[in-house]
Amino acid sequence: MQVNLVGKATKQAREGWDENYRIVPYAQLPWEKNRPDEELVRLIKEGKIPDGKILDICSGSGTQSLFLTERGFDVIGIDISPTAVKISRERAKESGLESKFMEGVSYNLKFGDEEFTFVYDRGCFHHVPPNLRGDFVRGVHRILKKGGRYNVQAFSTKTNWKQENVFSLENIEGYFSGYFKVLEANEVIHREPGGNKVCLWSVLMEKI
Repeated sequence: MQVNLVGKATKQAREGWDENYRIVPYAQLPWEKNRPDEELVRLIKEGKIPDGKILDICSGSGTQSLFLTERGFDVIGIDISPTAVKISRERAKESGLESKFMEGVSYNLKFGDEEFTFVYDRGCFHHVPPNLRGDFVRGVHRILKKGGRYNVQAFSTKTNWKQENVFSLENIEGYFSGYFKVLEANEVIHREPGGNKVCLWSVLMEKI
């Protein structure tokens, strides 16, 4: 029964996210950032992203994956929306970049153990159903090499959003403790295309 419920929830999520990308130009979607994310730029500048293979989890239209590829990283972007994946592949082709994009579900990662050195998560974890967050954490931990790093950007409690989708820093640490150690945490602001400001925790962790 649990498997059936998870499968049903995944199908509904796929249909919902895909509808957004089919109907609305991706640059107008509130969660899209049509330029390199400031936190990602900072982490690269400060040398906090290890060399190697990167997974951009819930990669959307591919903006951050393409930016990472431009900076010389080997990147795979996954998203639950087939249309988002199609958009990303088209953008990569137009840019002449070798970023790879595929459909994938964040709490059921189809990758080998210790395959990546860095997982980038800009707005994915806070959309994982609460009963599947443990699967998400264990999956990210499994696919990272020893000492690999993970950056999550998740809704802060300062954000006016559904209660189960917002986090204090203590909430985030609670989910990931035992698998990761926190290296740094900052509150950051995302400005949506319409001008609305959204507050998120950006937390950099290392696999233990």
